[in-house]
Amino acid sequence: DKHFETFGITERFDESLIYIKKQFNWSFPYYVNANVSKKGNYQNKFDAETTELLNHFNKYDIKLYEYANKKFDTIIDALGEPFQKELAKFKKLNKLQSPLRKTARDMWLFFEKSKKGS
Repeated sequence: DKHFETFGITERFDESLIYIKKQFNWSFPYYVNANVSKKGNYQNKFDAETTELLNHFNKYDIKLYEYANKKFDTIIDALGEPFQKELAKFKKLNKLQSPLRKTARDMWLFFEKSKKGS
C-alpha cells in the first residue's frame, strides 16, 4: 500500500491493463498473446505432500496474492460501470486488431531470424 503506485493481477490481465492505463493516462495498451502456455490445472499435478510443502514455503506469497486480489476487487468495484464499459470496448478492439499485430510480429521475427542466418 505504501510503496507501489499501482498493480495488476495476471489472471485479470485486461482489467489490470485498463486500470493501469487509467492510473498513468495511457492510450489503449493493445497487445498480442505470445508465449502462452496451454491452460491446465497444475495444482493437481502434485501429490498431497508436495502440495503441502509448496504451500508452506510460499505461504507469504499466497497471503500477498490473496490480499492483492481482494484489494483489486475493491478498486475495480469502485470504478463502477464506466470502467466495465471501457473494459468491454478494449476487449473488442484488441480482439479485432490482434490478427494484424500478430502478422506484423511474425514478419518481424522472420526477418530477425533471417538476419542472423546471413
